[in-house]
Amino acid sequence: MSLFKNKKEEPEEKAFKVLNLAFVKEQDVKRIAECFCNVIGVTNLAQQNPLVFYNGKTKLSVTIYSSKMGEEIEKFIHSHKNAASGQFGHVNGGDEDIKVNLAHHIQQMNSLVIFEMKIDTTKKDMDKDIKKAEEEMKNLALAFLKQIDGLFICDNAQTVYNAEGKMVFNIEGKSDLSFYFPFQYQDNPKLLEKCTNSQINRRNRNMKELFDKHIYVCELPVNNGEETAKIRTKEEVIKRALGLLLISLYSESLLNPQVGNTVEEAREFIEEVSLNYGIKNFNEVMTPEEYAYYIDDNSDEKTRISYSWCYENLYIMEWALGLVEWEFPDHICDVPKIVRNLKKFESIEDMKKQCKMRSMTEILDKADLAYRLDWAAVDARVHGLMGPADIEHGVIMEWHRALNWLICFGNEDWDHVSTPT
Repeated sequence: MSLFKNKKEEPEEKAFKVLNLAFVKEQDVKRIAECFCNVIGVTNLAQQNPLVFYNGKTKLSVTIYSSKMGEEIEKFIHSHKNAASGQFGHVNGGDEDIKVNLAHHIQQMNSLVIFEMKIDTTKKDMDKDIKKAEEEMKNLALAFLKQIDGLFICDNAQTVYNAEGKMVFNIEGKSDLSFYFPFQYQDNPKLLEKCTNSQINRRNRNMKELFDKHIYVCELPVNNGEETAKIRTKEEVIKRALGLLLISLYSESLLNPQVGNTVEEAREFIEEVSLNYGIKNFNEVMTPEEYAYYIDDNSDEKTRISYSWCYENLYIMEWALGLVEWEFPDHICDVPKIVRNLKKFESIEDMKKQCKMRSMTEILDKADLAYRLDWAAVDARVHGLMGPADIEHGVIMEWHRALNWLICFGNEDWDHVSTPT
């Protein structure tokens, strides 16, 4: 494929350098070197690092850094991975899912290969020689990556290619790909060795669904299986739903500029609503923090906006009670609809008679799925990105919270339930 040799043919004169790099998943330095030597057609250099090749007035040095070389080299590789992830992740425009999945793919790499091409040239031939050398380096690198999982970054770190020679992304936000998801679903990772069958099946169902939607999620701990799990009672869920309804309506009333409700008017409104359900004491359905907010005459806009998100928590309570179907969290809930869903009930007892709670398995399944979706959303924010798959970050965060409460995560009450990712 190449004219490069390992014997220098003529002395260096004036030189120009071209520098590119590749990230590869392989950690074995010898294996990486052998793959590149196979491309060059030279087999007696695999023990050297850097590998050095000559082709007339061009010198190619290939230096391999593996995470197995020690802590300092591992830090060096990590710094380059972070730089590359940031370079492409902070591009204005371009497909958000490609950007976030590219960042994940880069971070999964274990070794860094730096290609340095030194060209002896004249001012007259410089542009032609440099262009030729860059093309040769790209061809060699892509041929190398066909043998080993990795990514090639070139054009002054402005473009990244995959092993198929497709441009994954560049700093102009362009890509040759309609989507980019270079990850493979696994049924039985080591993390599941001590899990029950119900936990394994739940993880597998949800991970397969996420991967089918091209949403990357790393391996996460699994929640309790049916054998030991505890789910909130129907009465607890009903009371929580009514408390969320009241606090959401109260917040919306305070925030609605068209209505312009005062605190007193907003309170009168939800007091009327509460009487429709036979609720005389708000402490029966509101949490201590919600009630403190309700009686605060001077709550600020930030707090009111925060509590207005309780409609998303209400959606999950209604889902648990069988009043709505599960949807993908790429949009806020239909507020008028979920408010209407509760209008047909007259009391807590009426709801207990008419509502049918979803099964423990269904609730555990969605709690696990929301956990994984929230991880994907949080991870995207860490990289300064939206997505993936148009996930609405605020929505999935509230769903995660509500579902963790439903499964008694950490045995915490509503005001203190946590959503670790």
